[in-house]
Amino acid sequence: MKTYTTNEAFRKLFLSQNCTQLEMGYRTDTDKHSVHDWLKGRNQLRFDKLEQMANHLGKRVKIVIEDKPIHKFNNGNLATLCHKCSVIISVGFTDDLYCKECVKEQFKNK
Repeated sequence: MKTYTTNEAFRKLFLSQNCTQLEMGYRTDTDKHSVHDWLKGRNQLRFDKLEQMANHLGKRVKIVIEDKPIHKFNNGNLATLCHKCSVIISVGFTDDLYCKECVKEQFKNK
């Protein structure tokens, strides 16, 4: 399965409609300037907007998120941060994505 950025997926959706940027704006309740900027890559298209436009045109889009650890420098030391609450998980490289508290909360909500 080929993966696309939201702008690449929008370009593919746009080309499948065989229409002008103005017509695409009308069909998706968006102005032609936004359509132009998304096609040129000047502005990043949000996924929720892409999904809304695709549904409006009778198409479906699927999101695949590949999470990678967040590594930042903290006073000269490398730190790994939690994806959800941004707290420091550990000093140094780890492959962990979430802190213990967020993991507990995630399991508690299921």
